[in-house]
Amino acid sequence: MLNVHNLTVNLAGDCIFQNVSFFINEGEKILIAGPNGSGKSTLFNVLAGHLEPEEGNIAINKGATVGLLKQIAEPKQDMTLYQYLEMSFESLMEIQNEMKAIEVKLSEALSDRELTNLLEKYSKLTEIFERNNGYQMHTIIDDVCNGLSISHLKDQPFSSLSGGEKTKAGLAEILIRNDDIILLDEPTNHLDVHAIEWLESFIKKSEKTILFTTHDKTFANQAAMKVLELEDKELRIWPYGFNEFLKKKEEFIVAQFEKYEEQQKKIQKMKESIAQLRDWANRSNPPSIGLHRRANNMEKALKRIEIINKPVKTEQKLKNAFQEAGIGSKDIVIIENGTVAQGSAMLYENLNLNIKHKDRVGIVGRNGVGKTTLIRCIIGEKQLADGTIKIGENLKIGYIDQKSHVGDSNQTIVQFFKENLMSEEGMARNILAKYGFYGSSVFKKLSVLSGGERIRLKLSILMEKKLNVLILDEPTNHLDIESQEILENSLQQFQGTVICVSHDRHLLENFNKILWLEDKKVTVFVGPYSYAKNKRRCAAE
Repeated sequence: MLNVHNLTVNLAGDCIFQNVSFFINEGEKILIAGPNGSGKSTLFNVLAGHLEPEEGNIAINKGATVGLLKQIAEPKQDMTLYQYLEMSFESLMEIQNEMKAIEVKLSEALSDRELTNLLEKYSKLTEIFERNNGYQMHTIIDDVCNGLSISHLKDQPFSSLSGGEKTKAGLAEILIRNDDIILLDEPTNHLDVHAIEWLESFIKKSEKTILFTTHDKTFANQAAMKVLELEDKELRIWPYGFNEFLKKKEEFIVAQFEKYEEQQKKIQKMKESIAQLRDWANRSNPPSIGLHRRANNMEKALKRIEIINKPVKTEQKLKNAFQEAGIGSKDIVIIENGTVAQGSAMLYENLNLNIKHKDRVGIVGRNGVGKTTLIRCIIGEKQLADGTIKIGENLKIGYIDQKSHVGDSNQTIVQFFKENLMSEEGMARNILAKYGFYGSSVFKKLSVLSGGERIRLKLSILMEKKLNVLILDEPTNHLDIESQEILENSLQQFQGTVICVSHDRHLLENFNKILWLEDKKVTVFVGPYSYAKNKRRCAAE
């Protein structure tokens, strides 16, 4: 379906990757993996024809089309979301309009010849329409909208949608279109856990060829048939699913390190032998030409050795565990007969909840059901509409919201860090280095930080404070996979209480309580996400 040969791409004078070659078979589902900045999005733009490579070529099956997910979709004219999605079937709708025009003509008095010509044309159009799922196009739109939880937005003006809603609309559009190759760059962004699971199912069932990037480990493992890894300007093909890829890569790094050390020992011995031969040659009287020749030959052989680079694991960006305060109260949060509302709209009622010390509580639900609103009630930013809430005493609470805002956009990283921890610049810079902010990077302004850098900065401040309760709203959003793993390990070591809104199923498997918000009620499951999901399925059956 797709064949890439010796691809080299430079941006602003920097080489992003070079001599990259691979092929993709029809119907394969491929994860493009690699650290942030390795060129994954650049590769997608090249494959979609939006960016010209310096060298190499791309061969795509004759007649095949490539669709690239737009991060924020923007139609060229005013229309509703549904009208925007209908544009994905623009050619089919033209055929449908032509068919309707023929139907009108057929009702008129026609000669036999005119009638025959129209019926032949109508038959050909009908065949094309059916072959391209024309009669199912509105069903397809409805199914995708339901799956991505945007059905309630179908009649909304597109211009009134939020950035996240427009991103989901762009995802819906690319899934609906009839492209043969689909490129999805971080498709799970802005999706709730229900939509993520639906998208997994869609990808696995689809007959299309799909390449995607993601920071969602569970999604990657469920959807990918094999992995193409971009790293250090090169590409490596791993014919495994994501979990097996991680295992094989670890084994590869260990093996490469052993080969590297073995080669280094060999090189060192050769250098010592060369030095010894020259020493012996010079001590001879007269100097030994034969020994010098042997030394020269060995030196030439040394230069011919293809050097194995030392394998280096990606530098950890979050090295510390959370600092801890004393226990505080045994009862962290008690809510009795609680009703949570947003304005005049009741979100859920009859909420009874008791969160105790050391509980790991995950809050799950579709976008818009009120997960963040519940968090705001717990931290005191919002009042319950009805019922009572009691927060324990002597609690030292650390809170990270899901917004990317971290402070005055003109502040530097080190200024923001000093302000929040009341530390001197030298100490602040030493601490920041432990979280991946090195050297001159600490003087970057907050306004230019990526989403991942902002989350990492917030976490670094929380980790340095002494806390006994962590309240986190989508903490893994924008974090790369390695930073997610380090956060998960830090949370496992933390001896206090964790309350976390998340769509990350891998993270939610480490929790002992799941609050499931749905149909204006909150159901408490004592167990991890998989247990809660299974219980809901059994109840539905």
